[in-house]
Amino acid sequence: MSEPVSYYRRESQGFVATTLAMSPWNPAHQNGVAMIGLMTHLIEDTPSLTPMMLARLTVDIARATPLGAFEAECRIVREGKRMQNLEVVFWAGGEVCARASALRVRLAQSPVSVEQLDYPTPEAAPDIPLSGRKPGRPGMETRVLYGGLRTPGPGRAWTRPSVEILPGVKASPLVAASMAADVGSALSNVFEHGVWSFANVDVSVHFVRPPTSDWILVDATTVSAGDGSALVNSVLADRDGPFARAHQGLFVEPMRIPSLSVLEAAR
Repeated sequence: MSEPVSYYRRESQGFVATTLAMSPWNPAHQNGVAMIGLMTHLIEDTPSLTPMMLARLTVDIARATPLGAFEAECRIVREGKRMQNLEVVFWAGGEVCARASALRVRLAQSPVSVEQLDYPTPEAAPDIPLSGRKPGRPGMETRVLYGGLRTPGPGRAWTRPSVEILPGVKASPLVAASMAADVGSALSNVFEHGVWSFANVDVSVHFVRPPTSDWILVDATTVSAGDGSALVNSVLADRDGPFARAHQGLFVEPMRIPSLSVLEAAR
C-alpha cells in the first residue's frame, strides 16, 4: 500500500483523514494542525461578494475526530460586502467533533502601524526539527531557534507544511498560518515531558493582514496558574514581519501512562 501524500482525501460526500493527520496523543484520532488546515482551506475556498481577508478564526474541539471517514461542511452564516461570517463543522458518527467560526472583512486602504521584530529568515535558522522526526519526513517542516517539548520556557521556530492538504492542493500561506497557530503548545513548554498531557481544547487567531509566504514563524509563550488549564500566546510572522496573534487553550492533566523515558528515569 502506497504512503499517503496528503493529510486528507475526498471520498463520497465527505473526507478521509490519512495517517499523516494522526494525533500525537492517540493514533486513532486526528491532530489539530491537520484539522485547522482543512478548516481554513474550506473557508478560503468559499467565495465572498467582495475581496476580503480573514480577520479572525476560532476553533473549538468538542471531542476527538477519528482517523478515517468523517464529514465536513463550510457554510456562510452572514453574507455582506463589508463583512462575512462563516462556520465549519466536522462530525462523525452523527456527533459534532469540532467547529470553527471565521470572520472576513473587506479589503481597503487604511493607516499602517508596522511592528518590527528581529527574526532570522528561515534559511538562516538551524535545520532542527521540533520533534524527533527527521526534517524531511512528511508533515510539518520545522526549524527551531529555541524551545521545544523537552526545553522549559518560551519557544521560537519557523514552520511550514511539507505535505498537501488534499491530493493536488498545497497549503496556501493562509492555511500554513492557521496550521502554525497550533504549533505553539509544542514549542513553548512549562510541563514535564511524558508526565503531563496538555491537549488543545481551542485555537483562536486574529490577523492584522494576510500572510505572504508558507514559511511561518511561531514565537510562543505558555502560562499556567496550576489549575488544570493553561494558555499559549503566540506571535505569527512571515518574511515581512508579524501579521497575527494566536492563542491556544490547554486541558492539563497527568498522563495516564507515563512515557518510557519517565519510567526509565525512575528506575
